[in-house]
Formats: sequence, structure tokens, C-alpha cells
Amino acid sequence: MWKEIQELWRQVNGPWAVMMDFNCILNSNKRIRSPISMAKIREFRNCVGSYGLQDLKSTRAFFTWCNKQIRKSRVYNKIDRVLVNLDWDTMLPTSEIHYMNEGLYNHCPAIIRWEGAKQTRRKQFKYFNMWSKAAEFKEKVHDSWRIECRGRRMFQLYGKLSRLKSVL
Repeated sequence: MWKEIQELWRQVNGPWAVMMDFNCILNSNKRIRSPISMAKIREFRNCVGSYGLQDLKSTRAFFTWCNKQIRKSRVYNKIDRVLVNLDWDTMLPTSEIHYMNEGLYNHCPAIIRWEGAKQTRRKQFKYFNMWSKAAEFKEKVHDSWRIECRGRRMFQLYGKLSRLKSVL
């Protein structure tokens, strides 16, 4: 599954999302009454971090899956999720996933909602030589660039320039 996400990241420009049963959790508090594999959590976190993904904002169900057993045999997990890239979050900032009650199913049905895409053009990063003459310039650049960005080199550069753009 991580390979498919990697391929999406390589091939798709613009906003994209992955909605699926990941059969894995990102945090140990997303599971009740079931063993947790920290190795699988780390693997999932690495995938999410490497490709700059984040959970789409959600409403209602904290857990999205239940094994439908009774009492102490009942297991709850948050394994169904929508992961979005930075472009999605930028262009569709009001989007969210609405989980409904599971009803007869093990998984909670989900609906993704969004209003029209934000129609703003991204401003290009423009460097002006006069900035380098400002007393605090080097400090701002250094402070901005020392913050780690995870992912491929081009994504790291994009993240650092985006952060620097807002500081300058």
C-alpha cells in the first residue's frame, strides 16, 4: 500500500487524497481492546511524513471500525481515513469527512464534503537583493531553514521556501 501512495506522490500534480481502510493506526489511542504493533505504526507514520500527508478534518466518529463483538471482545479502531496532500489542504481548506454511525456494517460509512476550490493563484517566490542588506535577513533565513522538512528533496525545498516566503 505504501508503494501505491509513493506512486501517487510521484505522478500526480495538484491536490489529491487517498481514502481507504489502512488497516493500521497512526496513534496508539486510536484502538481499543486490541494489540498494537508499534512497528506498523512507525511504518505508517513514516509514509505519511515522507509524502507530506495529513488527515482530512473529520466530524463525528472517533473510531471508524468495530468488530461487532459483544462486551470485552468488542474492538474499536480508527483505520478508515482520508489522507490529503498539501495542495488539497491549500485549495480545499473547508473540506472535511463526515463519518456516519456504522449501523449494520463494521466500517462507518463516510462522506467527503467540500465547497468549490479556492480560486487564488499561488504567488511565486520572488527574491529581492535589497533583503540581504536588512540586519535580520540572515537570522530569518537561518531560523527558517533549520526547521526540518520531511520528504523528497524537492518537497523539502518547496516547504522551506514556502516557510521562508511567509517570514520575509
